[in-house]
Order: sequence, then C-alpha cells, then structure tokens
Amino acid sequence: MVLAALRIFLAVRDRHGEASGALRCQKAISTAGRKLLDGGVRALQRCRDGINRGTLPGLDPADCPTSPATTDALAATRRVARAMLARACTDADTQELTACADTVDGLVAPAADAGCLLSTHDGASTDVVDAGYGRVLLSGENAERTCQEAIGRGLAKYVAGIAKPLRVCRGLIDKGKFAFPPAECAEEPSTEGRLQRAGLALRTVVAASCTDTTVASITTCAATVDGLINAAGDAGCLVTAAQDAVAAVLTAEHGA
Repeated sequence: MVLAALRIFLAVRDRHGEASGALRCQKAISTAGRKLLDGGVRALQRCRDGINRGTLPGLDPADCPTSPATTDALAATRRVARAMLARACTDADTQELTACADTVDGLVAPAADAGCLLSTHDGASTDVVDAGYGRVLLSGENAERTCQEAIGRGLAKYVAGIAKPLRVCRGLIDKGKFAFPPAECAEEPSTEGRLQRAGLALRTVVAASCTDTTVASITTCAATVDGLINAAGDAGCLVTAAQDAVAAVLTAEHGA
C-alpha cells in the first residue's frame, strides 16, 4: 500500500514540485464525488420525508430513486459533476490515477447518465438512506416523524462530516505530505478527531429527538437509540452504514 501511494505521488507531481494535471484531475474527481454523494442522500431523503408528511401520496419508498423530483435533482448534480471532470481531466490524467475508470467518460459519461462514479455514489446514497429510514409513517404519528426527520438530518451531516476529513487525508497522501497508506487515514490524529466529533454530533441529534420506543416504532436499522448510534458516537447501524458508504465512494474516487 505504501508503494502504491508513492507511485501515485510520483505520477501526480511534476519535476518542479507543482501540481500536475493528474493531481488537478484527482481533486476534481474528489469534489465531484462529494457533490454526487451529498446530493444523492439529500434527494432521496426529501422524497422519503415527503412520503411521511403526506405530500407525496401513493408513492412507495422503493420508487424514490425514479420519482420525478428525485431524478431531476440527481440529473442536475450529475451534470455538474460531468462538467467539473471535463474541465479538469483528460484521459491521460485519469490513466495516471487509480480511480474506478481510466477515462473521463468512464467516470461520468458525456450525457451524465452513466459512469462508475454515478453507480457507486448512487448505491452508497441508497444504502445510507435505507439504513436511516423505516416504514411509511401515518398521519398523527408526530413523535415518530420528529424522530425520523432528526435521524435523516443527522445522518446526512454525519456522512458529509466523515467523508470530508477522509478526502482531505487522501489528498495529502497524493501530495506526498502523508507517507502512510489510505487505510490508516482514520488513525491520523486530526482526521480521527474530526471523525469522533461527527459521531458525537449525530448521537446528540438522535438522542435529543428519539426514544427507544419511537425508534422501535419506525423500524429503521435498529430498535433502540444506542443501536442506531452509541453514546460514544463510534458504533451502531447508522455509523456502519455511513462508514461503508463513504469507504465505497472513496475507493471509487481514489482507488483502494
């Protein structure tokens, strides 16, 4: 892993030590990936919240990814991602990197309707939302709705909050400022501290709006508050789902 990181570093730095085209491309891939993941989670959550509020009557949660409002939002985000990559990357750049495709079109197609970044980030968004959302709520289930929407808000912030420092760490590895492999980013002191704070923030949000009774009622990925996220903010099904999703998208953006 160390040798792989060194190879990437040498590939993305020119002999003057300035950022090469590959390094600029890698930064664009990372930024596009952030937009795709954050935008995907938010779009799916808006749909699920709308169903629970009764503003999207008759819509099944399984149909959220293909609902008109969701597809419009995702399409806009995908077009932005494609434009960013087209400006910053060439196929020669992507071939020096270890992202999920070695061409720009393989990352995000010209029509922004296909590509490995779209498939991985869409899947990660779906997995996160599926973990945090339970059954369709009924009119009058106010405590359940308050809890459910708090879980959704907190989980979206948690995903963004853990992805950002891990991406920063990956970027510093690419620049040669960190010499350890990407798998050790979570143990880097600054990164570790930010991950811990993100977990505690999610715990605070969930614990403030949910009880074990309401969590059990809405049937998310756990039946208790502690099962969603423990008091230390470092374990629970929400943590696992978010960490797995972020790991998948970072692998797509940067390689293993």
